[in-house]
Amino acid sequence: MLRSLRAPAAALLLSALTVPTVHAGAAPHLNSGQASVLVTSLIVVSVPLATSMGLAALSKAPFKASERNGKVAERTPAVPLPPMEVKQVATTAAGERQVQLQVPDKADQTATLQWPAIEGEDPVAGFVVGQQVRFDPTDAGAGWTVKNSDGKALAYVPTAYAAGDALSEQL
Repeated sequence: MLRSLRAPAAALLLSALTVPTVHAGAAPHLNSGQASVLVTSLIVVSVPLATSMGLAALSKAPFKASERNGKVAERTPAVPLPPMEVKQVATTAAGERQVQLQVPDKADQTATLQWPAIEGEDPVAGFVVGQQVRFDPTDAGAGWTVKNSDGKALAYVPTAYAAGDALSEQL
């Protein structure tokens, strides 16, 4: 923000130096042309200065949904994850669908995929308890495509940063 104010501040200072000085007790003697130039100079300098102060803060807001939500995630690309086994496919009390996953033989390495209740669609239809799934990073690194052992895509899981950029309210 400080850097964006340097140029307007310098222009304001320069315009202040070029304005004719008035001594105490003396009335300024400006003809209509000089007064017009003075007013125009002040407008030309003050409008961009005022605009830059307000727009600098506003220009970032639409592009950083994650900051607006107070959840600033670090931008790290998706990396390969170990294969996981589907342990449970369930529906929560709120009607949300979820899949419980675990890295085989590592009880402390688990994950839960969850989707909101959507009428007419079942986002977990392709998941079967006991099957192995793998997480393949997308080419852009914004998330993973979850695939079954046959290579069929079952779901897409965004990284925390990508989910924030997509104006997602839930992770």
